[in-house]
Amino acid sequence: MVKAPADKGGTAEEALGHYFRAAGFFTLRGVPFRHDGEDLTDIDVWLYERGGGLQRRRYIVDAKYKAKPKTAERLLWTSGLRDAVGIDGAFVAATNVREANRRLAKRLSLTVLDFQALGGGAIGALVPKDRIFREDLLKQVGAVDKNRENKEWRAQLDDVLASALTSFGGSSTNVALRAASFFAHQVISSQPQSVVSALALRLFYLCASVAAASLDYVSAQAAFQTTEQRHKEVEDVLRFGADHGETKSRFDVAIRMTRELLPNGMPLSNQLREKIEQNIAAIPADLISDVVTKMFSKGALFESARQLEAAAHATELRGFSELPAEAKSLAGALLDFMAIDRQKVAAAWGPLFTPAETPAPSAAPSTPSSTQQLFGEST
Repeated sequence: MVKAPADKGGTAEEALGHYFRAAGFFTLRGVPFRHDGEDLTDIDVWLYERGGGLQRRRYIVDAKYKAKPKTAERLLWTSGLRDAVGIDGAFVAATNVREANRRLAKRLSLTVLDFQALGGGAIGALVPKDRIFREDLLKQVGAVDKNRENKEWRAQLDDVLASALTSFGGSSTNVALRAASFFAHQVISSQPQSVVSALALRLFYLCASVAAASLDYVSAQAAFQTTEQRHKEVEDVLRFGADHGETKSRFDVAIRMTRELLPNGMPLSNQLREKIEQNIAAIPADLISDVVTKMFSKGALFESARQLEAAAHATELRGFSELPAEAKSLAGALLDFMAIDRQKVAAAWGPLFTPAETPAPSAAPSTPSSTQQLFGEST
């Protein structure tokens, strides 16, 4: 892909993303803040940090690269947004930061970054040459949607990003998995080595990166449990969504109402229970939970998220078989869960798949429930 020109604001956001990635963060740009189905604003940069031990933290960054950035106003706005989305902290990046603004930031428990300290007057020099801009990615997504006379690709992408902001964890895992499945199918159904296939692969990587980060967060919350319990936690997320207890309670209510309110309620409720149990068993959650549990214990799950995000934006797109080891392990497990042939994905772009490089477990049966839990997550 050719890197599209971006305005100063976009360039500044890319530079900030690079700054935080170099510091070890997982980063996303242009994350929608969605409330009651309406996109209210965009978060310039969203951050996920693996701290010391089992600490995990999320931040937002507001960036204003202008001669007069109105820093005090941005500090107040960002403070309110931080509280509204319920995350751990926030940064405001601006030019010509005055000492009074630093005092206000401290009062609001915010951190101020001065672009002058990051890159002087040449902010573009901080942007790596081996990454494409978000603007370029969205331009190509828009071209595909326009050609197909819908906005499905952009909607899938925005759903994933929005879920990372307001429902990070089990919910964002399932939203990202559904979108990753959508784009993986686009990869293998498009002409191999084509522009559309390449773009779909980038978006598969990006959605998979959010799924990996979300699963890392879920795993960190269950870190003090036994290995068996951690397995079950991940499997329950994939089968029942973020609120396992609520979903299971809905099943129990439906079964009880069938038994008590319908003629022949007892046999009907037994049939309903059996059908629910069959559908749950048909979701091959173990294909992901086995890999996730092992990767988390080695500290590789978080790194796989960073690697997949980098692969999604690399100027030289890597095929599946060229991914770093951690990224390939996680992405491969997701494809197995979706019952999508790894070899077909690998053959769609880059060098052909070498089976010895990435062994896959036996393919799971393809069922409608293998790419989403029984109760869908909303964003």
